Amino acid sequence: MGGERVAFPCTNGDAGMMSREEIRLHVITLGAYHHGKVGPLLKSISVNPPRDMLAWFFNLSQPERRGG
Repeated sequence: MGGERVAFPCTNGDAGMMSREEIRLHVITLGAYHHGKVGPLLKSISVNPPRDMLAWFFNLSQPERRGG
């Protein structure tokens, strides 16, 4: 995904950077995850829900995005 990257603070306080397209994808997939109530279902069977995978992927695969 290309385009201008936007720097922002993550909810955990770390710096993050995504393109506007990536932010839209993140919001859509996060909304679908919560809307589907996957997290509570996993917790109900004693499974910890995974962290957001798109932001986690960017954080691990492209550490330069943390530069803010």
